[in-house]
Amino acid sequence: MTLPRWLTSVLFAASVAATAVAQAATPTATEVADRVKQLAPDNPAARRVDALKWLNRHAKAAADARPAVARCLTGEPNAGVRAAAVNTLALMAHQLGEPCPVAVVEAVLDADEQTRINGSDTAGLFRTFAPGCVDVLLRAVKSKDADVRTGAVMHLALAGGKEKAVRDAIRGAARDDPRLSVRHNAHCSLFQATGDLPEFLAYIVRLQEDPDGVLGPVDAATEAGKRDQVTRNLASIGGATLVAEWSDARAADLAPALMNLLDSKSPAVRRGAARLIGASAVKVDIAGIKKMDGLEPLFDPKPAGPASPPQPSKAAAHFERLKAADRLRVLEEKDPDLTVRAAATTALARLASVRPKDAALP
Repeated sequence: MTLPRWLTSVLFAASVAATAVAQAATPTATEVADRVKQLAPDNPAARRVDALKWLNRHAKAAADARPAVARCLTGEPNAGVRAAAVNTLALMAHQLGEPCPVAVVEAVLDADEQTRINGSDTAGLFRTFAPGCVDVLLRAVKSKDADVRTGAVMHLALAGGKEKAVRDAIRGAARDDPRLSVRHNAHCSLFQATGDLPEFLAYIVRLQEDPDGVLGPVDAATEAGKRDQVTRNLASIGGATLVAEWSDARAADLAPALMNLLDSKSPAVRRGAARLIGASAVKVDIAGIKKMDGLEPLFDPKPAGPASPPQPSKAAAHFERLKAADRLRVLEEKDPDLTVRAAATTALARLASVRPKDAALP
């Protein structure tokens, strides 16, 4: 099964980091110059690729070779040379702390698939982008290739997230793109661009409670559907991890945002908000989550046998001040949806489990 594009980017970034650590002794200026000469277009493609790989291994020390490497991306007929040049140029800029070069972003629209993949993956190394990158990415997000759109929509937020045209393009992808992975990446990218936690939290809740409603159904009988199911599952786990982190790191923002979602017209959103209020009131082992363990409190908040007493997260105090228990009792007694009532009951038990005994509710 093909890995999700975001995961291949993570793996690529890890390999780049390993390459940087494993770089050989600093080359001499003469050695660098010899490799630059090998990049001349009249040399065989295999020799030029070898030179690019050598420059990649010495990316920081060979930074002056960047113009020659960049020329391997302009009008170069050999796809293997272009694919290797993207990696080398990106690593050089990254190790020097520079913005992502336009030439790297332009590679995401290359005619060769491997060059497109390398362009998208290496662009993911950067937090800043050179002028001109936004225009290229706005074209890329309209590409016929779904993998190109998947990567481009994520890079757009960092490249120009403050621009209206960029936000409009991201929102359009989240709403209208035919590929599930693009729609999900667009929701994440929009949060990166706007910082609107309540909006993104609503998306996380819907993703966990009503994935068909927010991202569309998947056909598990097809390979594409299986990939989409993997994307949905990983996205849901990622959302749970974020909520766990925010229960301490952004407790003052998380608590009122979840409380507001209790007023949603959607039973699924009310149910998810109630569940997460109870779950996020209890401190979660973030390290365990990142080892793909300890997720149960966020998905199925039930005691799992003998354990140490639950500890309150920072969000618990905010729920107390916001009188979350009172609001949950109303849902428990009056909500027309029985699943919402059940979630409210569970959440009340979770809140009570972390309240001081002298503050126990009657």
